Amino acid sequence: MKYIPWLLAACLVLALIWVLSSQAVTLSNVGLIDMGKILSESQYAQRLNDQLSEKYDQLVSQLQATAESAEIDENEKAEQDRAIYAEYLRFRQELETQFQAALDRAIAEVADEANLQLVLDFDLVRYGGKDISDAIIKRLD
Repeated sequence: MKYIPWLLAACLVLALIWVLSSQAVTLSNVGLIDMGKILSESQYAQRLNDQLSEKYDQLVSQLQATAESAEIDENEKAEQDRAIYAEYLRFRQELETQFQAALDRAIAEVADEANLQLVLDFDLVRYGGKDISDAIIKRLD
């Protein structure tokens, strides 16, 4: 009974070796993306961030107007605060979804053009691969 975990681990290692060797993914077929670079250098990402900042400023001014209003009791103020915060979160999620869809599309297009089989985040790889971040940034903008 005590040998079963070792036997399972050995089987898993053998299966992993078999899968990796049969796929024949070489270092030239691996693309890398640097999300920090893409987020900081992409004009598209900056435009979305500016939209979020504008919405945030608008909602903060609404919160301040609500706080200054003497006609509303505390429960109504708290409810309005929650509604404003929920609106901010909804808008943020909408922009993130929009950016993720554009990013996925750009990655797929660049990977197809460069004949890449695999695209990983730069932080996951210690050695090898081809950095395609600049091509992604150009495709997004």
